[in-house]
Amino acid sequence: MKLMNQWLRKGVVMAMAILCGVSLFAAENQGAKNSSGKPVAGSNDWKKEGKEYVSSLPSLPIPSDPVFSVGPAGQYKDIASAIAALPATGGTVRIASGIYEIQEAIRIPSNVALIGEGASTRIQMKPEILAHILTNANHDKGNQNILIRGLVLAGNLNSGGKPPQPGNLVAGNDNCRGIYFNRVTDAQVLDCFITETGTNPFLAEKSQNIVFAHNEEKFCFHCLNFTLCKNVTVAYNSAIQKWSGEAPYFNSTHHSRVFKNYIERMGMDGMAFDFNSSYNEIHDNLVIGSNLNGILLNRNAHHNTVHNNVIKNNGAYRNNPFDRMDGIHLASGASNNTISNNVCMDDQSNPTQRYGIYIRDATCRDNIISGNKFSGNTAGEIKDLKTNTKAQEPKTVK
Repeated sequence: MKLMNQWLRKGVVMAMAILCGVSLFAAENQGAKNSSGKPVAGSNDWKKEGKEYVSSLPSLPIPSDPVFSVGPAGQYKDIASAIAALPATGGTVRIASGIYEIQEAIRIPSNVALIGEGASTRIQMKPEILAHILTNANHDKGNQNILIRGLVLAGNLNSGGKPPQPGNLVAGNDNCRGIYFNRVTDAQVLDCFITETGTNPFLAEKSQNIVFAHNEEKFCFHCLNFTLCKNVTVAYNSAIQKWSGEAPYFNSTHHSRVFKNYIERMGMDGMAFDFNSSYNEIHDNLVIGSNLNGILLNRNAHHNTVHNNVIKNNGAYRNNPFDRMDGIHLASGASNNTISNNVCMDDQSNPTQRYGIYIRDATCRDNIISGNKFSGNTAGEIKDLKTNTKAQEPKTVK
């Protein structure tokens, strides 16, 4: 408990730095374009594109029959009973509008679709229950072909949009995630709103072929997390105000794409690619007002491509002990990455973003920096500690 309270106190300090120093940016970016002239995440065109993207996704091979209904007029009154009634071959559970209170995780087996009616279908974890909202049924052998769509998943962090207080039993508890996948292959999470989770709104471990698209996360304690995964797609999501963590955080995750996401006011970095994460493409995202860096490549992250992102007004936690307050920050062996055609800027009256790009130490080797645009960064455009960077902007490299 002492350790948890220390972590909570740090999260409160970081969150308060954001609340005091960063305003909402969505409205001012409604017509914004990135350096390639494409709509910036958060704009009206982006919202339209997101819907079209979800509609274009290939369907998972989930049986069209049976389809069970949950709700006041449905075949079942609770979600778990409807799932349990499905045959071993799977099927679909459609959940009508309403509030469905639960006190334990809903477990989803293979070949199952769980579909709500959007903002009016809310699954609510009861107060002080330490449990995930949704998870796959078999964490040991794994599951496949799971669709989650059109649901509000509400945890019991009970922050009311304010930093959770020390002593909050839910905050930081690893059993209190919105969705937890372990050894899942071929899954889609679409059109969901995830809020007030004690830790990750979504965590996938040892999973592959996961699409997390057109979702919104707000007031969750920790990060959107992919650990030991591959072939992940994170697209057209909105993540606003986490007390700690990033959206997303990649831990040893490879061959994935992160694009067209709107990331605002993360408790740590806006996005982080860590522990050998490699061959990922990160593009056309808007990352604003994070406490630390906009985008972090760390601990031997390699062969990633970061391009055409707008990275703005980060570093809100000034003079933080992590020495991270830059637009794009490379550290601890991050090598052979390509950083191109990004916009790294700060237009606040009291700017906080230090360098546009900072290559922090000599263990970072052979990165390519080209075609980026900079304005308003407090310490300069690029700082590179002589790491054999193949820079095509030599006049700005220090």
